[in-house]
Amino acid sequence: MSLKKVTSRTNFIQNAGILFSLPLFESFSNDLSAPSESHFAKRLFVMSNPLGMVPNAFHPKTSGKNYEIPELLTPFSDLKNDISLFSHLDHGLRGGHEMTHAFLSGVQQKEARSMPNGNITLDQHISNKWAGQTRYSHLCTKAGRSRTGGFSSPALSWTKESVNVPPIDQSRTLFKQLFIADSKEHLKFKQQSFKRHGSILDAIHRQAKHIETKLNQSDKQHFDQYLTSVRQIEKKLQLEESWLNSEKPQTTLKEPTGESLFHSLDDFFELLFWAFKTDLTRIATLEIPGDVSGSDFQLKQGYHTYSHHGQSDENLSGIKVYELFQMTALAKFIRKLKAEPDPSTQSNMLDSTLVLFGSGLGNASAHTNTNLPVLLSGGKFKHGSHHMFDETQKTPLSNLWLSLLHKCGINEPNFGRSTGTLRGFEV
Repeated sequence: MSLKKVTSRTNFIQNAGILFSLPLFESFSNDLSAPSESHFAKRLFVMSNPLGMVPNAFHPKTSGKNYEIPELLTPFSDLKNDISLFSHLDHGLRGGHEMTHAFLSGVQQKEARSMPNGNITLDQHISNKWAGQTRYSHLCTKAGRSRTGGFSSPALSWTKESVNVPPIDQSRTLFKQLFIADSKEHLKFKQQSFKRHGSILDAIHRQAKHIETKLNQSDKQHFDQYLTSVRQIEKKLQLEESWLNSEKPQTTLKEPTGESLFHSLDDFFELLFWAFKTDLTRIATLEIPGDVSGSDFQLKQGYHTYSHHGQSDENLSGIKVYELFQMTALAKFIRKLKAEPDPSTQSNMLDSTLVLFGSGLGNASAHTNTNLPVLLSGGKFKHGSHHMFDETQKTPLSNLWLSLLHKCGINEPNFGRSTGTLRGFEV
């Protein structure tokens, strides 16, 4: 994929003839290893849909520990002390479906150039810091292919260069990537690819020395940014190449065959659980498509159609089927993590994994981006409460993202549009 997002930062780079194409590699730095301290999280999982949740069926009516489990969260009744819920957090954005892509960044794509870290998302930022620790620095997945596009794709994960990371949208493809060894022909192709890209980067470095002597101070600053991106790509290539001949773990899992959300969601959760358990990755995202057909659910209409419920009893009943289906699968995943020992922490995998659910849309029927649905589990946070914030104070959701960064051992002063860590939520 062409790195136009990187090279378009300055026209003189294109004029110098060093515009180049490479496969998609997100920027990263390997200056901080994944934390080993027991109070830090070791893994991050994020699940998101593009249509939000029915607000009064997701957000509890009261705050604190004694809240009553709302209708859509009944699958978590036995996990109440393992989850935290949040109300009246958002990014201060307006635009309905067009803003859902900012869920994990707090920044619109069109604003990215004006922000120090662009619209990089929480998962990608952590992935950059933990790069090289596992075979896959992150796994971006999606439970089924979208038939239309647009609103149906949450566009969940974004790099610093404002490139959307395309998800793996078939469970069988994920299975093969995780557990099936590459053929000799494919390995040879990859080795040749790494060698070819290394030669391209060497040529860029040679040209850069010549170009740099002809730039004024302002252009040198832009050029330094460009060279930083090149160096990051170079490091990424070196790390990926180091895993090339490493054997993949053995599994008794059968190759999945389902493609629709109804038939594949549990498969994706099972595969991602094993990806965490075998340490193939420590970061994974799972998108839920928005144009799911009603046929598998014995419903007359699709997911998106029901989301425009207009408070109709029939439509509300339909949309809740889709939303309960998602929550049931997520609760099952959390139970698996809780039941699985983590030898490196002498606890269970849930304690060392941050599990986050949410959406960039608060109320699909009204197309609002306020009061976003957010659920968090794991990571040894003090769970069991509903944190209801003052909606007049407009607490940024990015404050929670900053708290999660700190929980991952990444002690940075801000993220996105944060104004600090999330007050009242213990890290």
